[in-house]
Amino acid sequence: MQNLSVSTDGGKTWKAIPDKAGGFGCLVAFADAMTGLLGFGDKFQMTTDGGATWKELALPKDVSKVAAISLRTPMDGYLIDSSGVLHTTQDGGNTWSSQSLGLENANIMGFVSEGFVNEIPQGAVRFIDDKNGLVVLGLTGKTSMIAMRTNDGGKTWKEEGLPAKLFGAAYISRDGKFVTINKWGEGTTLLKYE
Repeated sequence: MQNLSVSTDGGKTWKAIPDKAGGFGCLVAFADAMTGLLGFGDKFQMTTDGGATWKELALPKDVSKVAAISLRTPMDGYLIDSSGVLHTTQDGGNTWSSQSLGLENANIMGFVSEGFVNEIPQGAVRFIDDKNGLVVLGLTGKTSMIAMRTNDGGKTWKEEGLPAKLFGAAYISRDGKFVTINKWGEGTTLLKYE
């Protein structure tokens, strides 16, 4: 079993957070050194003290699987559910509002219904500020992952193409300028937005 670990010295040393497993299928997002989310599927917890204690996070109504999570601030968070709907919170996860990404019958890759999970869902979300956001998704039926960008807080989205045959677990840097795609057994691809 892998543990969730934290470093307070830039990665020179690491300390495991007791009773918090990481590994395949685990989604982790931190806004700062104290406030973060950790979870699988529809079971998420939040810490506001750097991982010393955790409380259950109430997810949006009818969300059974989460494809991506992100915290911009300790209060402002974002998640994409398995059907490709964006949910936002402005109060630390106490309440959520939903916005469509404009996807029809979205089926995000990386979910399994049973057995061993060998990768996380193929999705990432990051808002740089309250208006500008980027979502990267691997969708069934597409020839590569897609990127979607908003500059109006998620009211409208513009789809952007990514390199052909690029699929895997996605991560978006805090500034939104870098996207990494990690495909199990094939390595990692780094994309830079200019």
